[in-house]
Amino acid sequence: MNIMPADINIISIIFMYHSLMARDLNSLSGGFDWEEAVGRLLDSGPESLSDLEMLELAVGTAVASGLAGRVTQDLLHEFGSFSRVVYGQPARLMAVEGVTPALLKNLRLLRVCAQRLARAEIEYRPVISKWSELVEYMRTSIGHGVVEALHVLYLDHAHRLIKDEIPQRGVTNHTPVYPAQIAGRALEVGASAVIIAHNHTVDDCTPSPADIDITIKVVGALASLNITLHDHIIINKCSHYSFRSSGLL
Repeated sequence: MNIMPADINIISIIFMYHSLMARDLNSLSGGFDWEEAVGRLLDSGPESLSDLEMLELAVGTAVASGLAGRVTQDLLHEFGSFSRVVYGQPARLMAVEGVTPALLKNLRLLRVCAQRLARAEIEYRPVISKWSELVEYMRTSIGHGVVEALHVLYLDHAHRLIKDEIPQRGVTNHTPVYPAQIAGRALEVGASAVIIAHNHTVDDCTPSPADIDITIKVVGALASLNITLHDHIIINKCSHYSFRSSGLL
């Protein structure tokens, strides 16, 4: 399953049906046909529902009866799409009238499910053979962040995932990277290769001079232990940049 950022609604099947079945569907007033939408979701998959319909299913389990339609439309107006609502920052979400702590928990669950499913696509197989899946996992992990973060994947000799971690989070336009720390951890877990990724909080994924400099330092730190830096990926919510594909590694 290739979980694209604009289509992460597929994982809502996991919990929305059970949430809705736990309530009286008839009590969720308004013009939205809940029972029909849930049936379509289960029979035909998320592609059969619009962003508006999918979001109303999520919203309707967590706000007062009768308010789901208005809250859904307000959220889509504010954020622009289902995925941007799901990855919205709590303070900004709560600024929309009618949003409740229960809805924030639903959206948090969607994010966690998306990350789990995306990670499952790269487990137990060579990561470099599942490149698009790897990129989407990085996107669900850090690509939507409002501060920069470092994500490190440690690989065995067959490029299978041993462990992945987020050792650092920084500020809006910078996250600290410690090459010796990455190399030491790689040695500790028995890695033969490493992939590092960090997010840009703006639309442009082009590496900065500092990004290039730190990549060179990570290469050197790992090489001293006979460990390879396979790639450095810069990611955001809609694009990415690969150092290896661009000839910088």
